[in-house]
Amino acid sequence: QQQADNDKKKKDKEERDKKQKQQLETDKTNAENTINNMPNLSEEDKSKLKAELNGDSTPAHPEGAKTPEAVKKILEKAKAINDAKGALQNEIAKGALPFLDHGTGAEGNAAATHADDAALNELLGGTPGKDATLTALDNALKADNATADSINTALDAAKRQNEINEANAKAAANAKLDALLQKLTDAENGLTAEQKNAVKDKVEAAKNAITTAQGTVKGAKKPSEIKSALDGVKIDDALKDINTQVSNAQKNNVKDPSQTQNGQLDEEKKKQIERINKSDLPEAEKQKAIKDIKAATKSGDPTAIANRYLKAKKIDDALKKIDDFKHLNDAQKDAFKAIINGTDAGNHTNDDGTTSDDIDEALANATATDAAMARLETLKKTADKFAQGDKYKALQDGDAKKKAFDAAANAAGSVLVKETGDAKNADQVNDLYKDLLNAMQAIDNTVKGAGVSTDALQAEVDKDSKLKPTPADPNDSTKPATPGDSLYTTASKEKKEAFDKALSDAETALNTANDDNANQAKPGTTPRTPEQEAAAQKAVDEALKNLQKAREELDGVNTKPLEQQIAKDADIKANVSYTNADTDKKQAYDKALKDAQDLIKNLTTTSAGGAAPQYGNITLNNKDNKQKALDEALKALQKAYNELNGVAPTPTPAPTPAAVDKTALSAEIALDSTIGRRMSYTVSPSDKQLAYDRALSKARAVYADPSATQDDVNAAVEALRAAARALSGYGSVDNDVSPLPTPSPVPGGAGFGVNDNAPTTVDKGELNVQIDSAESDSQPGNAGNGNAGAGNAGAGNNNAGNNNAGNANNNAANG
Repeated sequence: QQQADNDKKKKDKEERDKKQKQQLETDKTNAENTINNMPNLSEEDKSKLKAELNGDSTPAHPEGAKTPEAVKKILEKAKAINDAKGALQNEIAKGALPFLDHGTGAEGNAAATHADDAALNELLGGTPGKDATLTALDNALKADNATADSINTALDAAKRQNEINEANAKAAANAKLDALLQKLTDAENGLTAEQKNAVKDKVEAAKNAITTAQGTVKGAKKPSEIKSALDGVKIDDALKDINTQVSNAQKNNVKDPSQTQNGQLDEEKKKQIERINKSDLPEAEKQKAIKDIKAATKSGDPTAIANRYLKAKKIDDALKKIDDFKHLNDAQKDAFKAIINGTDAGNHTNDDGTTSDDIDEALANATATDAAMARLETLKKTADKFAQGDKYKALQDGDAKKKAFDAAANAAGSVLVKETGDAKNADQVNDLYKDLLNAMQAIDNTVKGAGVSTDALQAEVDKDSKLKPTPADPNDSTKPATPGDSLYTTASKEKKEAFDKALSDAETALNTANDDNANQAKPGTTPRTPEQEAAAQKAVDEALKNLQKAREELDGVNTKPLEQQIAKDADIKANVSYTNADTDKKQAYDKALKDAQDLIKNLTTTSAGGAAPQYGNITLNNKDNKQKALDEALKALQKAYNELNGVAPTPTPAPTPAAVDKTALSAEIALDSTIGRRMSYTVSPSDKQLAYDRALSKARAVYADPSATQDDVNAAVEALRAAARALSGYGSVDNDVSPLPTPSPVPGGAGFGVNDNAPTTVDKGELNVQIDSAESDSQPGNAGNGNAGAGNAGAGNNNAGNNNAGNANNNAANG
């Protein structure tokens, strides 16, 4: 039985070996047929590959391939050689890479690749010389130890460079076509409506030729096709007709300088100088711009000069933004700056009828490239960690997957070096990202990418959402209502709606991307492929682009300068320049103010029926007209304010003491020192004494007051005389006292009246000692000396009167 089993096993093995041998022969035959049908292989190539496949009794290939795996490797090598050789020749169908310089572009070279090489050199501004990636590919083919992997690595590098050159060649061609169209447009703009109609057919034919060429460039497969498209655009006939119209106008209108070419240039200069003068440029910048405009010698130059000056701040801000991008390398920043610095700052009309300029486009492209570089940076960090992992380290040095990863990682690392990285655009950076993620996932299918970059979209949404007014949050006192920005509030209904939709779409795209990123970060979730990530990133990038475009197309204007002038109204109307102004000046200011207020209202409020409101003769139906109305309203309001002619009345000068006659007052005060007045005072009731004291004190105060008027003086005299008449009558009161000279020093001051230290001389023959004593105690000299040091005439006088009165009463009682 054992023998039978052994025989059976032997027979089965022989059957298997026979079948395997038959299958191997079949594989070899199929491989040989495949090799024979490869179009780019030479007969020598085919013979060498067949020798490897079948053996040729040589030491190198004694028996040929012994296993299906060996056959497969030989077939892969054959395909790599075929593809590489196809890349080195000139037939697109055979896999040519026509956007790589084969070094045959020099004049007189008869190689099949000459036409494409020459066209490529012309488009890119290079000189004939074989591309380094083609040289590397050629060397990989000739290497004795060449493998499918080594050849494919060199081929992939060449293909990538071919793509880069193709993009650059097409961009250069489109730039030339744009320049031709601009030249044609500039020339046409110098014509009258009648002249434009005369050259209409030729101009439209030229423009159609440009459009056709742009389509050809877009679909071109070879540099020579692009060059042929450019060469086929002829605008000379149109320009000739335009020049004929100009020449005829010069001949027929020699008496009208405005119709000559120089006259048209002068007219263009005049218009551009007017634009500069109406702008908000600093005066020094205005003068520089005007000087440059005046020096222009070609039609179109004054407009370009004005554009650059008027957009100088925009250009400066754009350059600063380029510097602020954190992820771009130096070459990328320099490339975008070169575009911005080289722009004519003119607006381009897009396919959808909207306009943009080189500055907007450069910033949009820079933003996309920065986002792509940020994703690549993140993925490169993942790749660096991946290279330290077990799955990568387990690969052999010659492993194709390992080589693909190394090449992708090196390419990504190179562009990320700030100082030496190439100026790759967003698409090219995304290709590097795709290559690197594919290479990692080929080794480990659990590797996840960097996710979708949302930073730029988030920043744009945060900024743009503030343009719209918002109501107060009734549940949160920290969120009051916001007025929005006039850029939005004064925009047309259509532009607002387009902006609102773009903002809403951007918020949706942002939320979707953030949710997807969060889900991708969870452990155990299926990694997205590079294609899936690219699609998600494209959605975010498109949302960003559309939002930026909608913001830039808002046709609102900055109303702040006018609103700030209107806000000064309360102060202006409270000022004498308005309150005392002539009636017609006030009315002119009031009208200018109301017109300005109405303009702000019309700009920020949708009119009934949707009809565009007016400001004077200006219809507020576009951004330029809105700005023009704002400028005129501000100018009118400031002019009306400056013409207010109210002034403060000239104040009546206060009379000086020398202009007031105080003689009578001085004389009346002096009577207080007489014996008759003192006796009358002494025998009077206390209320009469008090009234007299007050009148005397008031009189002395008026006399000492340098600003007292004649009426003040007369009133003080009458009051003192009335108080004296009210005394008990001892001694008459003379109402006709002769005026006395102005006393010096002032009554009530130190030294006026009697001296406290000297005896008062009176006739005491009829008086008793008691009366004499009372009279001596009540002398005004006591009051004067007693208050001279106090410096308060009023207070001193009151105290003096009261004290003396009291003393007099006491003495009388004692007597």
